[in-house]
Amino acid sequence: MRKLVEARRIKKLVHNLTRCKLIYRLQFVVSRCLFPIT
Repeated sequence: MRKLVEARRIKKLVHNLTRCKLIYRLQFVVSRCLFPIT
């Protein structure tokens, strides 16, 4: 039972991390498009 809760917490953490990474990458791409480095 406790392991299930732990696994769920880890899954949530991983999900949040991947979402943050995706958002960061998206912002990076957008900034590159708006302000191209010459």
